[in-house]
Amino acid sequence: MPVLPYPVELLENHQAIHEFLRTCQATAIHQGHAQIASLTFELKAIDPLALLVQHSPTQSVHYYCESRGQQTSLLALNTALTHTAQGPSRFDQVQQFVNQWQGHCHRLSPNGRPESRQANVRFFCQFTFFDQVSDSTLGFAAANLFLPQFQLDTSRDRTTLTANFVIEPDTELAPLLAATSEFLQPLKTLSGPPRAALMGTVQDPSAQLAAIFAAADTRDFRSAVRATLGAIERQQLHKVVLAHAVDLPLAGAFPVTRALHNLRHRHPDCYVFSVSNGHGQGFIGASPERLIQMAGGVMTTDALAGSAPRGRSAIEDRQLAQDLLSSPKERHEHQMVVDFIAEQLQQLELVPRFSPQPDLLRLSNIQHLHTPIQAQVSGNLSPLQILKALHPTPAVAGVPRTAACEQIQQHETFERGLYAAPLGWIDPQGNSEFLVGIRSALIDADHARLYAGAGIVAGSSPERELGEIQLKLRALFDSLV
Repeated sequence: MPVLPYPVELLENHQAIHEFLRTCQATAIHQGHAQIASLTFELKAIDPLALLVQHSPTQSVHYYCESRGQQTSLLALNTALTHTAQGPSRFDQVQQFVNQWQGHCHRLSPNGRPESRQANVRFFCQFTFFDQVSDSTLGFAAANLFLPQFQLDTSRDRTTLTANFVIEPDTELAPLLAATSEFLQPLKTLSGPPRAALMGTVQDPSAQLAAIFAAADTRDFRSAVRATLGAIERQQLHKVVLAHAVDLPLAGAFPVTRALHNLRHRHPDCYVFSVSNGHGQGFIGASPERLIQMAGGVMTTDALAGSAPRGRSAIEDRQLAQDLLSSPKERHEHQMVVDFIAEQLQQLELVPRFSPQPDLLRLSNIQHLHTPIQAQVSGNLSPLQILKALHPTPAVAGVPRTAACEQIQQHETFERGLYAAPLGWIDPQGNSEFLVGIRSALIDADHARLYAGAGIVAGSSPERELGEIQLKLRALFDSLV
């Protein structure tokens, strides 16, 4: 692969950058509205964790998402713009904020050519499960959006770096370039995965943590399952997804980048993700579930419900898969998710397209019934309108949705926060991708809270559902420590 010039050299030598920023500032003066100026550079491939480890993952605002299976990764660092919202209109408020910047985004391409191309400007969003949060959510707003100062997109052996600036009429341009040059200088030394010495280690003996994990109290979860089965028997509900959380105290700071490195190797078919509020708290995990992807006017979502473990041999694995595909309980649970998504899309006047029979999504330790669903979307419908209609799906809440959410709030003894909620990005042109924050952990300095959930329907057994949750938690625990 040819050696490409590094951005720090371009910043020092490329006069087109200075002219581009001055033009953006002139536009800001003329329009009376700040402009977003994006500088884009092509680089040799950079491991995003090698960069993240240099920026104190829980002390810098960031969004990281990687799919080893698709050979893609995305890292957004620091903030050029931020916006928060809460309440039932939070999705609308975030969309309105993004719309305000439509027509005010400018890009300088790697060849030094200015473009009014907005697709490269991404706003990163995280929403909590419920639209109101309390102080116990540890600093994550009900809706939080940020435009990153730096964005690293890697696909196979190619990396694109984007630096974003908000240019006001009175913005001093020289300090922006100086700060950017300082940020970019270490990129010269980044090649290959981050060194183990930089990634940190768990200071507690693994046996001690394993003992804490194994001894976690499950009485509240069992009680919640029994109460939910009673409500289902009384026909008050059809399904509720109940979560369980395990708290792990550590002797030192949690090694976020090491955990992410483990997750991406153990779960190459999942979206490995990390977000941070920049105040010491982070949320990480490996999710198999994409809530929505919008590209070129086509929306794709996944119905993912109904689970079984993987077998210890090829024969056992095939039998477990066949049992899952033929299980009336698991098929019923899955169909509720498919029907809900199709109905919500139809209410938005979309025409969902999907196979009448689910396929299997096979992960390292578990397999799910899976139905991809697509729809053609007109230019009048934004991704966040679709997101608002879909979240939370029966895969993470239940049926009916309102009653299921009430059951969750009544019986879960912890606040969900970002667990099972949408995390992703949106651009002013209507492209987006959001995953669901399941199989995840909330990190706060020397403490980790691990989450997993299971769908409760007629015929569910408290012991079987607990076993499914422990299977999910074990996979997360092994990667984290």
